[in-house]
Amino acid sequence: MLIEPQLSDGRSDWFSTQGVLAYMTAAVARIEAALEGAVRSSPVTERLDLSFVHDPALRDILERDWDEGQRAYIAQCWKCVVILTGGAIEAALLDRILKEQARAVIARSAPKKEPSKWELSELIRVGVEIGIIEPLAETLLDAVRQYRNLVHPGVELRSGLSAGKLEADSGFTVMRSICRDLSRNN
Repeated sequence: MLIEPQLSDGRSDWFSTQGVLAYMTAAVARIEAALEGAVRSSPVTERLDLSFVHDPALRDILERDWDEGQRAYIAQCWKCVVILTGGAIEAALLDRILKEQARAVIARSAPKKEPSKWELSELIRVGVEIGIIEPLAETLLDAVRQYRNLVHPGVELRSGLSAGKLEADSGFTVMRSICRDLSRNN
């Protein structure tokens, strides 16, 4: 199909609809790519020093969840923030438990399964027992763990819990605290 626009001087010119659409599609893709890059490096997001995380795959997961959690916070998606910060905390603890596996698997509270299959509550208990996180962190982490479980609709129905700004703030605070503990005990 051809379009005949009228130019300001009264002349007309012919354009191919397919050509215009192809150009617009490419332009929109370039804009989206630029915006995605801008959001990922946005100055409103905080970068954490994650040099204490040894496993590159777990570090990537942790960085992604931390970054996405901050963007969800900006969008006021509180439940997403709690779930993502809980996941980031779990990645950080799992990395350290795997590094300290010889001590971790013989801890009294260690489950009888591969550490990579431990639940967050198990990682927390063993982490406190072997001294890689502070005992007070267990209390704080348990609240984050309960709210993080809102990812399961049945848990949300049964518990009546709902995540708000306060719970989202708590997720970030606990993550920073865990990072502090784990980097100190590196």
